[in-house]
Amino acid sequence: MTDLARRIAALADDHVSSASALLPAAVDILRDARQAGDLTRAARGLCAAQPAMAAIWNAAGAALAADPSALDRLAERAQRAPAAIARLAHELALETQAPQRRSFVAVTCSASLPVERFLHLAARHLEITVRCGEGRPALEGCALATRLADAGVSVELFTDAGLSQAIDGADLFVVGADAIAPDWFINKVGTRALAAVAAATGVQVQVLAGREKFVTQPLAERLSLRDGPPDGVGGPDHPRIRPRNPYFERIPMGLVAAVVTDIGIIGGGEVAALCTAVSELCATDRLLTLLD
Repeated sequence: MTDLARRIAALADDHVSSASALLPAAVDILRDARQAGDLTRAARGLCAAQPAMAAIWNAAGAALAADPSALDRLAERAQRAPAAIARLAHELALETQAPQRRSFVAVTCSASLPVERFLHLAARHLEITVRCGEGRPALEGCALATRLADAGVSVELFTDAGLSQAIDGADLFVVGADAIAPDWFINKVGTRALAAVAAATGVQVQVLAGREKFVTQPLAERLSLRDGPPDGVGGPDHPRIRPRNPYFERIPMGLVAAVVTDIGIIGGGEVAALCTAVSELCATDRLLTLLD
C-alpha cells in the first residue's frame, strides 16, 4: 500500500471527526497526489472514503479544476468559515432575544465546530444553557459537553434517545451539516426527528455550515449514507435479525428556519441558489465522470 493509500484509508476509518476536522487532511492528500501525478486515484479514493461529506467531495472537485488555485481557495475559505459563522449566528441569537431577557437555551446533537464556536461566543453575552446528547457510539456529544463545561458554560447532557425532551422550553435547535443540497442536508442520525419536533413546537431550527459543504443536485445525488459496523448494535444473535447501525441521514430543508453560512444568513428556500453559486471552484462534471 502506498503512502497516499494509507492516508486515505486512515481518513476512511475515522468515524469520529467532523468534516471540518477531516478537510485539511484531505486537502493535503490532494496536493501531494497532484505533485505525484496520482490525482485521479486520490480524488476517487477520498470520495469513497467519506461518501456523505460534501467538503471532501468539493475538495476533490476543486483539485480537478482547470484553475490550479481552486483547491487552495477552497481550503482557505473553509478555514475562515467557523469564526464567521459563529459571529453571524451569535448576532442572530441576540436579535431574536427580547431586550429584557438574557437567558438562552440551545439544543444540539453530535458535534460541529461552527456550532461549538457559536455556543462559546453566545455564552459571553447571554446566560446560556446548552442541552446536548451523548452522541453514541463515539460519544462526541459527551466530549462537546466537557469542553463547554470547562469553559464555564452550563450544560445538560441527555441520552440520545431522550434528547427530544430537551426541545421543550428551548429557544433554538442548532446543528452543523456534513452536506447541504438544495432540498436537504446531511447530519448525524437522529437529527431529522429532533428537527421535526422543534419545527412542530415553534423552536427555530438553524443549520450552521460553510460554503464548502454546499453541493449542486447532480453531486448531491451521488452522496451516500454509510452505516456503522453491525456489531455496534446490541441484541440477540439470530439468523433472521439484521442489525442496522446508521450514522447519517438526510433532513428536509423545509424544517429549517435559517442556514447560517460564512457569507450570510439565508432561509431554507434560498439554499438552492447558493448551492449553484458556490460550485464555481469545483469541476463537478469532471468529478462525476471520474466516479462513473
